[in-house]
Amino acid sequence: EVLNQNVMYAYTGNGKWLADKSITYPLDNSPINFYAYYPYGDHPTTNFDFTVLSDQSKDNGYAQSDLLVAKNEKALPGEGAVSLQFVHMMARIEVKPALPDGVTLTSVALLNVLTGSSVDLINQTATTKTDASASLSTITLMKAGDVYRGVLPKQTLAGRIFEFVGINEAGQKVMFDYTLENATALTANKITLFEINLQY
Repeated sequence: EVLNQNVMYAYTGNGKWLADKSITYPLDNSPINFYAYYPYGDHPTTNFDFTVLSDQSKDNGYAQSDLLVAKNEKALPGEGAVSLQFVHMMARIEVKPALPDGVTLTSVALLNVLTGSSVDLINQTATTKTDASASLSTITLMKAGDVYRGVLPKQTLAGRIFEFVGINEAGQKVMFDYTLENATALTANKITLFEINLQY
């Protein structure tokens, strides 16, 4: 029996969380299961589709694409608190480019990648969509210090995969692209680093 469906919790600080409605517990004090995910969405069941955003460089796009899931199947009403250990379901890439003198990057894009997953909260899985409806997309990465990062479903990258756009000392737009020599498999909950030397 589903007692509480898709309840949204918001962190209010000082270790406190606020639910958007009251939680119902079994009257017989029997154990209950909790299944949780982030970011919150309008999902009526524990199975739903999730797509990372194509622009992760601004407007919190990276965080809104970083799917987390957790479950607790041993919670007791009398415990007063529910412990949930969240796991990253997407793979993270980090790109560390070495630039020619006088070039400043304005954007880094990851090309021709799959962006959709089928999520199963009970089994804690996110299966990359590869069927005919799963078109390839471009993801604009987020700058974090000297690296650019993004999250996407696990998959294998191959071929021309990165595009770099910048400005040189004369104020002219410059572009670089990068082709992988070998196919690279991305793994969920893991970081894959690409160190790339850009040259004219």
